[in-house]
Amino acid sequence: MLLAIMAMFFQSGTTDITTLLTHNFPANMQTWLWLAFFASFAVKMPMWPVHTWLPDAHVEAPTAGSVILAGILLKMGGYGFLRF
Repeated sequence: MLLAIMAMFFQSGTTDITTLLTHNFPANMQTWLWLAFFASFAVKMPMWPVHTWLPDAHVEAPTAGSVILAGILLKMGGYGFLRF
């Protein structure tokens, strides 16, 4: 995701979301940006086959960390899919 955000900045010269929405990115770059955001949200969600980190995270995290992970952080990937 960081690389996609950096690519958008270098192409448009800004990180302002309203300006980025009106910027015309080349079609080839739009494809690569979509793939980069999709991959990062898929890991965050977690979707198969990039879900293997989740059981280890729940086992090794303290109880409060596991609650935050399950309650908030995993939903952020789905929110990212809906939002972008």
